[in-house]
Amino acid sequence: MGFVNDVVNVDIGHGFVDLCKWDGRSIEVEKAAVPAGLEPAAWIERMSPRAGFDLVVRSTRLPSGAAADIASSSRVCGARSCRVVPADCAADPGAAAARHAADRNRLGKICSVEIGAAEVRVGLIDRRGRCLSSKTIRIPDRASGSNARVDPLFVASAIRQVMNASGEGVLPSDTEAIPIVCFGGAGPAVATMLADACNTRTVLIPVYAGTLACVGLLLADIVLDLREEVEPRPLDLSRLRRQFAGMMDSAATAVTRQGYDIDDTVCSRFVELGIAGQVEAVEMEVESLSIADAILQRFSESGLGDSGQTPEVRAIRVGATIATSKPALPLPVLPSARRSVEQSSEDSLGAHMETRVDRRELAAGSVAVGPATITERHTETRVGSGWRADVQPSGDILMGRES
Repeated sequence: MGFVNDVVNVDIGHGFVDLCKWDGRSIEVEKAAVPAGLEPAAWIERMSPRAGFDLVVRSTRLPSGAAADIASSSRVCGARSCRVVPADCAADPGAAAARHAADRNRLGKICSVEIGAAEVRVGLIDRRGRCLSSKTIRIPDRASGSNARVDPLFVASAIRQVMNASGEGVLPSDTEAIPIVCFGGAGPAVATMLADACNTRTVLIPVYAGTLACVGLLLADIVLDLREEVEPRPLDLSRLRRQFAGMMDSAATAVTRQGYDIDDTVCSRFVELGIAGQVEAVEMEVESLSIADAILQRFSESGLGDSGQTPEVRAIRVGATIATSKPALPLPVLPSARRSVEQSSEDSLGAHMETRVDRRELAAGSVAVGPATITERHTETRVGSGWRADVQPSGDILMGRES
């Protein structure tokens, strides 16, 4: 899918729908409350795309058959194509956009944290954009409503779980050196509190933070995941080759339906192994189907079986990654005059009063010292006490603890 035509992204969440239009030169974003029923035509018309646009839709709450309804509505509105991205897509658009922002600011490994009205998505992302581990959790019901701030300790617990599950040997103390890239409608408001809970020293709030995942649909690769449970039998490479051959044919068909060729795709094979009579199983990537010893060695290292036990195959999976075209996203035009936002008043008890400033008024090099709140259309960033926010040339806000 190229970018000659307008591209309209629709990201349907539990409480809000985020909209993004890319016309090849500029980005327009909107956020609207989700009504009782889906209104794809109204959302598309709100962005006023030119005829022949491409539509990309992601949703965490699409009912059965809704994808076909959205495709039909898009054609009525003049869409050239419609692609529905599953909510559990391996190529998370929010994480892709967070990685893009991290690269602008020369950050290495990052923890991507998206906080919406009902869910938190956490991912540990390396320099190459690989997701080392991830977790999606529901936010507990809050009596004060969806605008209440999420408990940072709740999210911090999810971050530690993601770190520990990465297989990269990340220790609890290492979280101090891994920056948090925080976004989503509810994310920037708790970013420094979250960092305090995780003992993290650096936080990045990207431009388009309130609708970053929707913008990220322009940047995320397409990942197709095909999985099949098979009759449990001892590992046999000849049988495994036949099973993967059939699944690779299915993957090629799925790639073609996306409008791409299998030659544009990187495919990875995975096998789920276990010991007969045991519930536990482990999934591992299969790089070669010609040497069984390599598979058996990795299974033995997983701790599920002894070196003398032959595991049984329980499921196979193929992941097909399509590297899509990535536009050079425009950055906002910043004011020319720098600002220094510091505390200038105290309340009756002598405590510093929190300053509020509009993000559009902050030029590159502007500084905000906490406690302060930086407001924008679709979210707000709170700079906690002891933190300093520096506006980068890109418009991103890089926050660090004051020494």
